[in-house]
Amino acid sequence: MAEIKGVILLFCLLAAFLLSGCATGNRNLYHWGSYESQVYNTYCEPDEASASNQIEKMEADIEVARSKGLPLPPGFRAHLGYLYFMQGKYDLATQSFEAEKQAFPESAALMNRFITQIKGQDA
Repeated sequence: MAEIKGVILLFCLLAAFLLSGCATGNRNLYHWGSYESQVYNTYCEPDEASASNQIEKMEADIEVARSKGLPLPPGFRAHLGYLYFMQGKYDLATQSFEAEKQAFPESAALMNRFITQIKGQDA
């Protein structure tokens, strides 16, 4: 379990780093909502960033994105999946990783690895 947490942490840090380069682009391409601040809080202020609070905010962001007709940014679903995983909600984590893979096929190798590791948790 420590290995999967390490891999997920590495992925999320990489995603945050990569997304920081996207911050100067067209902000209307995706609905970012509170995603960037959620990732920041996860690693820089972990005592103030409970998984359940982040999940609540991110689920609200999903609804806003739907209402505006905007897609979610890269990494959003993966981060949400990580939060679900941290709460032991493996089915929701798997759904989030599958959704990330579908929205961004270039993430398939990493998302498949997470999904395989989750299946090992369920066994």
